[in-house]
Amino acid sequence: MPPMARSILKWALYLAALFALGPAVATLTGALRDATGGHAATLLSSTSLGAGLLAGFVALATAAVIGVAGSKTINVGTGCTLAGIVLAWAGWRLGSLEDLARLPDSSAPLLTIAIENGLVTLAAAAIAFLCVKTGSGIWSASEGNALASKPERDDLPNLPTLATGSLGAIVASILAVYFMANNGFKGQTLAAATLGGVASAVFAQLAVAGKRSLITPVIPSIAVALVALVGPIIALAMHGSKIDALVYAGKVLPLARPVSLEWAAGALMGVPLGLSWTASSVDPRAAERQTAGA
Repeated sequence: MPPMARSILKWALYLAALFALGPAVATLTGALRDATGGHAATLLSSTSLGAGLLAGFVALATAAVIGVAGSKTINVGTGCTLAGIVLAWAGWRLGSLEDLARLPDSSAPLLTIAIENGLVTLAAAAIAFLCVKTGSGIWSASEGNALASKPERDDLPNLPTLATGSLGAIVASILAVYFMANNGFKGQTLAAATLGGVASAVFAQLAVAGKRSLITPVIPSIAVALVALVGPIIALAMHGSKIDALVYAGKVLPLARPVSLEWAAGALMGVPLGLSWTASSVDPRAAERQTAGA
């Protein structure tokens, strides 16, 4: 494809995600209601489980479609970012942890939130996998496998190396979200999840730097999904019956603040950014190859 046509297509996809597909899926999550008729609802915590599941499915399916389209025509990083933008719109309309805790005769359903976080963010990791398998560029499976690219004169990283990278990605994501999610405002929680994705990618890539391989977005995205799952569970174990009072006081464990689609969007937008920052330190030609494919 000629460079000019590729550039036009790239910006057309971004505009579609930002101003058409994203707002469209957000209407479904925004239509979810709590028991009082308000917006303190998530995909699994609303007056209609069916409507929540439908909204989540449509958001994830739409993100997957534009993600794969962007990966095939531009590159994997673009595809993941486009998918993340769509999910960010949908996540913006969900209720926050503070909203859920303020419902009358109810407490914050942290176990339900944990399950929702885990399922939705694992689905985002599956979208990243699809982008890697079908896409082009330096994180494409065509240059290695679904987990890492293959350098010209080195082997792919082995399982112990990938396990080390995964552990580093989990720890880095925990720390990033812990220090960033200092309130429940939507912009703050989405930024925290995105920073968690960035940190996860950076440390996963640094772990395999000795092999000069380039990690794909799959492992860092799975790491973020695990953090999204355990965050509310840790908060529940730490706070117990005091959870609602601590939510009111703004002292709840920060890992519990981002909600499902926010985690998913943060993983898909943050991971490519973190990988881009570290790619050139591993493979000096990575930036050049990425630019050529953009």
